[in-house]
Amino acid sequence: LWIRASVNVYLTTSASESNSALVVTVESKGKAIKYLAQEIKPLNIQQNTWTPIHLDFLTPEIRHRDDKIIVYYWNMENKPVLIDDLQVEAYEPKIDYK
Repeated sequence: LWIRASVNVYLTTSASESNSALVVTVESKGKAIKYLAQEIKPLNIQQNTWTPIHLDFLTPEIRHRDDKIIVYYWNMENKPVLIDDLQVEAYEPKIDYK
């Protein structure tokens, strides 16, 4: 399963001062089995401008019915970051049963 997470980000400080990230993780039995984050710092986003970012994530094999795919925006500092329009899209492989 492919997951595409996207969000619009508005930084009130420079990207180099903003320690935040768009995160996708898969948990099985309460433990993270795969984790991926798109941090803001390397993107050199301009401050005071809405900027779309996205993250593509290939899930591991889902082991149990209770496994969870979790998407969130993580602000690791006390610098204000505005987010809007967080979206999650899932893409499954097409299986041809000819």
